[in-house]
Amino acid sequence: MPNGFYLIQCSSSNMLERLLTEGPWSINGNALHLLRWKDNFQPAFEKLSTAIIWVHLYNLPSEYWDMDTLETVASNFGKLLKVDIPTMVIDRRKFARICVEINLNQPLKRGVWVRSTSANFFVPVAYEKLPPYCFRCGIIGHYLEACTVMSTGSLPKNSDTGTQNPDSRGEEADSMEVAGSERKTTVTPEEPSKMATCYARQRARINFGTWLEKLWR
Repeated sequence: MPNGFYLIQCSSSNMLERLLTEGPWSINGNALHLLRWKDNFQPAFEKLSTAIIWVHLYNLPSEYWDMDTLETVASNFGKLLKVDIPTMVIDRRKFARICVEINLNQPLKRGVWVRSTSANFFVPVAYEKLPPYCFRCGIIGHYLEACTVMSTGSLPKNSDTGTQNPDSRGEEADSMEVAGSERKTTVTPEEPSKMATCYARQRARINFGTWLEKLWR
């Protein structure tokens, strides 16, 4: 197909879901980004803008592992597609594991703040099997050497919120309330607006690294 796209036909819906959620996949070191087929798809004019990634949520107490809260937390990274079984049955206490469709035009987030009536805490994250990404701007698709932030000194606006976000010290930011929970809980993203300010002052600063990645299975 044009523009580097390939058409994959699956023999069952189960195989399709496994292909979409058990990756990312690669062939000879080249990452494959799989997308569900959509009506009126025109590969010659399409640009890849999303990817499906598994995310680990650390330091999130198990009482927050209900689907409503996890979906709200996941919305800071993208669209929640799946929660693994150990997370659903709270069989693994170290981290919650969720599958999210992320926006490739936005920087990776290093975590989110969860604020409730009883506690405020930061939830750091790690991503499984990340494709090539930049240690400076945190955007998937290029390495540090090819980063344009060095010349522009700014990052794309956070299209998910469009608001001022807090840094790891907990500066003020707009937040959203978790639906479907008896406790009043809010979740706020950790970046990228603070990062953009940092880049304007110190463009060579490195904000990301291999610590953001996790090998799984």
